[in-house]
Amino acid sequence: MFKRILKWSAIALGVFMVYFLWQLFWPSGPIEVSTQTTVITEPLADDGLPNYSKYLLDQMREGVTPENNGAIPLLQAMWPAELEAQDQQLVCRELGMEVLTTDGLRDIEDNRKLIDDMTTWYLKNQVPADEHLSDLDHDIKFFVENDYLRALGMQPWQADDAPPVADWVEAHAHDYALLHEAMARPEFYLPAPALLANPKVNVIVLDIPELHYPRPAVRSLALRANLRIGSGDLAGAWQDCQTMYRLADLETHCTLVSKLVAYACEGQAKETLLQLLQSPDLTPELAADMQQFITARQPGSTMRDAVDSFERIGFVTGMLEMSHARTPENPNDSIAGQFGIPIISAIAIDWNAILEIGNQEYDQIVAALDEPTATQQQAALDAWSNSLTKRSNAITTPGGIGGTALSRSARSKNIAYVLCQLLLPSIEAALGAERRVQSQRLLSQTAIALARYRLAHGEYPEQLGALVPDYLAAPLVDPHGNALAYQRTSDGFLLYSLGADGKDQGGSHEMWKTYQGYEMADTEAADRALRKRLGLPEYEPEFEGDYEFLRLTEPADDVAIRLPKLELPLPEFEPPDEPAF
Repeated sequence: MFKRILKWSAIALGVFMVYFLWQLFWPSGPIEVSTQTTVITEPLADDGLPNYSKYLLDQMREGVTPENNGAIPLLQAMWPAELEAQDQQLVCRELGMEVLTTDGLRDIEDNRKLIDDMTTWYLKNQVPADEHLSDLDHDIKFFVENDYLRALGMQPWQADDAPPVADWVEAHAHDYALLHEAMARPEFYLPAPALLANPKVNVIVLDIPELHYPRPAVRSLALRANLRIGSGDLAGAWQDCQTMYRLADLETHCTLVSKLVAYACEGQAKETLLQLLQSPDLTPELAADMQQFITARQPGSTMRDAVDSFERIGFVTGMLEMSHARTPENPNDSIAGQFGIPIISAIAIDWNAILEIGNQEYDQIVAALDEPTATQQQAALDAWSNSLTKRSNAITTPGGIGGTALSRSARSKNIAYVLCQLLLPSIEAALGAERRVQSQRLLSQTAIALARYRLAHGEYPEQLGALVPDYLAAPLVDPHGNALAYQRTSDGFLLYSLGADGKDQGGSHEMWKTYQGYEMADTEAADRALRKRLGLPEYEPEFEGDYEFLRLTEPADDVAIRLPKLELPLPEFEPPDEPAF
């Protein structure tokens, strides 16, 4: 009797093990092409799966010709615009332009010759001879590159402050003209080389041009705009500033990362705008033109659009690669390898279920971002995020572990939730950045209206209501539904949004390191100037070198504009401290 029980137990165990191994390792079926799984159903590549490259390129190319495409003069101005040598012919052939043989503006921060020339000039003209600092050439070069050149792009300057840079700006007048021409053209199409070369590209690891060309172009324009402001040419500076804004609005690939790059470019354009607003040479006519441009400006896409387009397709193409339905051209770019989960590809999973679940998660995010107010959007996003976290955490329970091991269906769902948490974009962080930029746009419009009021009346108004209706059609409200806060100061004004928390923190922002509308200092001289401007007591350290900088003591998220900006001289090189023995 015992042997019979043992025999049948062994048979049952064997059957269970066969089933267990079969459902754990037996290959999954093919990927189903449908709107629920692959999002698009045509065109198809030679493997029977969607050709996402052609699908995206067909959308980007619509209405574009070599004559109306602003990407051509932009590439000519910024050549090689970070394009790898093997990609230059590919992209130029697609755009209908010749491959160039000479460099354009490129990125001033990577211009080694200009940095060397500036270092030589600085050593000769700005360093006292009796200090014998010639042996600190490397330190001075680092200072010129990281401090001096950066300051020239953020505040007005004159040719005598940096003759090699002024000469460089003048020598590239043709390239600057090309940038203006690029932004005057009605279309813009500059595709990622991988889309042109690979019909089975994994969009989630796509290296898109928007990550490379806008920032160098904006930095170059800011450099010349501030030179023009310092020289009294406000009309020319405003022309450069408009092109900076238009560069921030350009996009061929609508992704979350490209939007963040665009917001960084817009931030630098805004800083140039503020320098123009506080210039004593500002005229009513120029201020009116600035307000018309800023008010009419309508960036083409939002974070919501990015989620529903490139980010969704990136998730799908990543899953196709992870399932081995498609093999990456470069194994080093493998999604599974990047996220440290290569074993998933060896386990039997219903990848169609994972694709369906992933798309359902994207649908929920898009629906949340379609809510009419920021408060409703955040509530919907919180509900989605909490739900996904609960489903993901359930996997670690005994039941979740058992289901993952014994059921292909349960395992597929559980893995889908984990992958969604790993691969779905950081929506809340991206949306927070978008709302801060939206607030900055409203602040910029109001700041221009304030400048126009001052030019007409000789002083800023006591209240924002005085701007209506002559300078603003109506008081502006931030993305969170709050009225803008305003204080007239002895020499200007402080204007700010209360941020996502709706609390008045005096125009301070913890992450952006702003204190009552001023950027917090990182040098002792700048901090002392900031304390003096704010009417705060000077800080006297107990020990030399133990200076304590002005910092926030509580969280704050106000988004602010304060004019006039704190005026500081161009930075000066400070020799490193002698090592103590």
